[in-house]
Amino acid sequence: MLLEGRPRIIRDIADSAKAIVMAYWPGMEGAEAIADVLLGDANPSGRLPFTYPRYPNALLLDDHRYTETLDTGFDRKPTAFNPQFAFGTGLSYTTFVYSDLGVDGLTAHVTVTNTGTRAGRDIVLLFTHQHYGSLPPAMRRLAGFTAVDLAPGASKVITFTLTVSEPGDYDVMVGTLTRTFIVGP
Repeated sequence: MLLEGRPRIIRDIADSAKAIVMAYWPGMEGAEAIADVLLGDANPSGRLPFTYPRYPNALLLDDHRYTETLDTGFDRKPTAFNPQFAFGTGLSYTTFVYSDLGVDGLTAHVTVTNTGTRAGRDIVLLFTHQHYGSLPPAMRRLAGFTAVDLAPGASKVITFTLTVSEPGDYDVMVGTLTRTFIVGP
């Protein structure tokens, strides 16, 4: 259980823990909400809104550029690229599977299926990566997200509208799925 306003180095306990609840500063009703999650009365669906570092001075923005991984000077350590938890990490009492990721023009779609035994909410994160650009592109950038509530065994197709800054080759990523698409001049 983490009750904190900023990341602390927890690698000594986190690597052996089966789960960690990040409650931030939950306020007056926080204890009841935390108990509901721990007892299974509420199914968590939140996602980590930042990359949680594993080592001191190893802070890394999620939308970093490849060239930033080459700098290992005073404030940038190679360990920064091995975070404790990546941006968007989150657990639930059920499981979700992504399939059939596709791109048609500037519209991406993916099928989300609840493969667990409990109803739950999944926050679907869509990332993009521009292969080349007039400025060094981010390795990945959050391009969209949406929540979907699914009963056990249910599936739903989620659609995202993509925006691009210039013509070129792009990747779209959801979970472990990646598709490349090309935007013409």
